[in-house]
Amino acid sequence: MKKIYLLSLLFIYLSAFAQPANDECAFAQSVTPDGTCVSGTTVGAFDDWSGAVGCQGGNPNDHIDVWYSFTATGTQVDITATASGSWAGDIEITLVDGTCSAGFIVESSICGASPQQLIYNGLSLGVTYFYTISNASGGTPDSFDVCTETTSPPASCVDNDLCASPEVLTVSSGVQTCVNDCNTGASPGPDFTGTNCYDMTNETVWYSITTGASDVTLDIDLSSSTDLSDPHFTLYETVDCNIFTIIECIQGTGGSATSANIVILPNTTYIIGVSDATGDVGSFDLCVTLNVDNSPCNVTSDLTVTATSMGSPLTGPFLPGEVVSLCYNITDWQVGASNNWLQGIVPTFGDCWDPASFDASGMPVSITTALTTAGVITLPNGPPSVCDPCEGETAGWWSWGTPATWRR
Repeated sequence: MKKIYLLSLLFIYLSAFAQPANDECAFAQSVTPDGTCVSGTTVGAFDDWSGAVGCQGGNPNDHIDVWYSFTATGTQVDITATASGSWAGDIEITLVDGTCSAGFIVESSICGASPQQLIYNGLSLGVTYFYTISNASGGTPDSFDVCTETTSPPASCVDNDLCASPEVLTVSSGVQTCVNDCNTGASPGPDFTGTNCYDMTNETVWYSITTGASDVTLDIDLSSSTDLSDPHFTLYETVDCNIFTIIECIQGTGGSATSANIVILPNTTYIIGVSDATGDVGSFDLCVTLNVDNSPCNVTSDLTVTATSMGSPLTGPFLPGEVVSLCYNITDWQVGASNNWLQGIVPTFGDCWDPASFDASGMPVSITTALTTAGVITLPNGPPSVCDPCEGETAGWWSWGTPATWRR
């Protein structure tokens, strides 16, 4: 009996530290991607995959991993891993496209506290894919459960579910632009440190918008007739979808979320993440409006004398009764809603002018030469169109008036 007891202890000891059967890609455990969950462990596993880049920076010694494989029955895979005990905050999932003999291309990786969910779109039906469950940064190996499911969400709902591939919205200043879209099956967005309004942990789709030279504020209106009960959007300024500057975040209720007069910078690209705070999916309407500065300035202008009726030099002095022709030329300006905001020109007349030539408001009482303008109104992008009812008309209208009657 004593000898049998010692052998039993030795067997238990060896079993406790045995290498998992799926420790190598060639022996990956095949799972059915129908949502079924399986149990696994990294206890006794080795790091034998030098191609592991993942989300911890690529140190191969940080990836004690075990392998799984599945055959895609849909275009999207959802892998959820739940760990407990010593490595509950240290789990990583890495999805691989390839075969064990042909090398590996890391397609997607996610890591952090348990549970971790990796959603990836773009699978090919019938193709076998691999993924690893690992200790992301060298944590103590332990057991876990992992569930795998492939589905085929509507293509229109996932074509812009990555921050790096947003739908580009072409928006004209002062005109509300709306799109109808959906987030069914989309990948989750970023989850920042802590609990924040701007976390996009549910299915998220992305849009980009570029402001014009005179745009100063932005209105966003997100609404859903039935699908999104608590629609959620965040406006970011970002350059690479890794470093975000949060501009505005709204978590709505009752099927809508709105924010008006969000302060923005001109000539800047912003991205908008749209989701639902409670995880609802479905269709929604997103409307955005760029608002321009209502008082942009003339940058460069010039008032010159072009002719004198009695031959006086263009620089003066001028003779009594002489008609002097002047040209006011705006050579550079800030455009505001297709208009140039010129409210008026105030001439100053010196002591040598006959006071009888002016009324009590300082306006000349007798104008013998009509004020004229040169050219016609056109927008910077081309010929007249239905976009502006003033296109093709005279480039402006001159008239004398008192300050109370001045108009742009």
